[in-house]
Amino acid sequence: MRLFLLFLGLILTLGLVSAHHRNKHSYGYNNNYHHGDEIEVQEVNIQSQVEDYSYHPYQCGPYNRCKLGEVCQRIGDHCTCLPIPSYKDICLSVKQIGVWQDGSRGGKTYSQWDITIENHSNKNIREIFIGTDYTLRLRDNSLNSLWNMVMLPKGILALPSVQNSINAHASYTFGFIVEGSQSPNLHILSVLFQ
Repeated sequence: MRLFLLFLGLILTLGLVSAHHRNKHSYGYNNNYHHGDEIEVQEVNIQSQVEDYSYHPYQCGPYNRCKLGEVCQRIGDHCTCLPIPSYKDICLSVKQIGVWQDGSRGGKTYSQWDITIENHSNKNIREIFIGTDYTLRLRDNSLNSLWNMVMLPKGILALPSVQNSINAHASYTFGFIVEGSQSPNLHILSVLFQ
């Protein structure tokens, strides 16, 4: 047991020294460590997988970043930021499938939703990124409660690799089960047409 504790202490010490070394040699980051013998203990705020962000996470072309409330539409090398209210090429249709209380999960209320991506344009969609926020609380905080889409960092939804396009004038449906009975907030961030 004593040997185990000694070994564990050695691993923790090496981990701290390695973290200190990495942080000391990282450029562009705020270094909160003290130089010398003293190491500052930092409190880390771990955020949920789905978070609200205050900026548009996708660059639209080499020099343009769309604002919140805009869709980055990319056609070949041409990128345009378009206001969401007037964007009619793609629509998200939301349908509630059902609502129930689950006694095996403490009586929590859950709801199932189907979201249909409707492509009203004359072009095929190669990729689409859909933004979410704190209202997308997947059941058990599990990606098993999401199908036909993948979740990227910051809660952004994207087509899975097996779905390489949505044809012109076609639709694609994905779904999820969330905690509560309200429809989560979803908005199109970026679309790349073929």
